[in-house]
Amino acid sequence: METFIYPAEITHDKLEGSLIVTFPDFPEAITLGENIKEALHEATDCLEEAINNRIAMDLSVPYPSPIEKKYHPISLSAAMAAKVTSSMAINEEETTKAELANR
Repeated sequence: METFIYPAEITHDKLEGSLIVTFPDFPEAITLGENIKEALHEATDCLEEAINNRIAMDLSVPYPSPIEKKYHPISLSAAMAAKVTSSMAINEEETTKAELANR
């Protein structure tokens, strides 16, 4: 199984004083944290929710972009990585879940 590690950008919101987390691969995914530890924890949850939403809506899930120096790496759980791998296989092979399970 592949390891999925997505880049997250963390910026400081000077007006609110919190940290804003965004993902170059998922423009719809945005979350906040009061400190770096909380921001990274929230990032993992936000990323997995964005992926779940894309899978539920039958939208493609992108492969992770390279982790550049300005980004923080966010890893998916093993269960979520398996779900993404299955979703990608279904989309790439234009097959159904049942056909994939039979293989």
